[in-house]
Amino acid sequence: MKRIVILGAMALTISLAVPMTAQAEEKGTDMVLAAQGVVNEFKTALRDAAHKTIKFANQDGINIYKEPSTEAVVLDQALLNTSFEVLGEYGDWSMITTEAGHAYIETKYLSGIEIRRPSYSEEDLYILAHVICGESQNCPDEEQLLVGSVVLNRVNHPQFPGTIKGVVFAPGQYSCTRDGNYYREPTASNWANAKWLLENGSILPGNVVWQSGGRQGRGEYLRTRYHSYCY
Repeated sequence: MKRIVILGAMALTISLAVPMTAQAEEKGTDMVLAAQGVVNEFKTALRDAAHKTIKFANQDGINIYKEPSTEAVVLDQALLNTSFEVLGEYGDWSMITTEAGHAYIETKYLSGIEIRRPSYSEEDLYILAHVICGESQNCPDEEQLLVGSVVLNRVNHPQFPGTIKGVVFAPGQYSCTRDGNYYREPTASNWANAKWLLENGSILPGNVVWQSGGRQGRGEYLRTRYHSYCY
């Protein structure tokens, strides 16, 4: 009788051990699969990150399009220094990520660095108004804003001095500082346009740093009846 009880107990122990072992194996397998899933997600994130770059809007009011065309639906507008994840560049367009998915911005409106919106002094206002006067005194407001925008773009560009005074009086740059036109009295519109630019920033893409009577630099961005504005 005692032997029967012992054998029965052993059988019960074995019967209980088998499903517990199976459960442990199943649980271990689940843990391994879960860990592999995390690793795979991490690898995917790293792979995706390798193809992404962060860029910044280089001016206010940049259109964000649904498709890579200026005829496409405008989804939103970006302000200066808005950051974007850029997935790739396709011709003149950059594909960016948004909360709603993918969208497109013209590549010329993106910069690899943030653009410093200048704070200004009375001297900055005086010099900018006078260079606008000297280069475009009686031109339309838009032309005056373009001339002043090149000055501000140069301030933010590593190739040029980091101050308005340094940019305007750099040797061989602005002819109005040599022919005397810089020293004429600015008009009311010259003062107003200089002030607007100092408070709102350049109206040109940040890499447009040349203004002259002909093509300069790496290529022409805009030609008006008065000047060429170049990269």
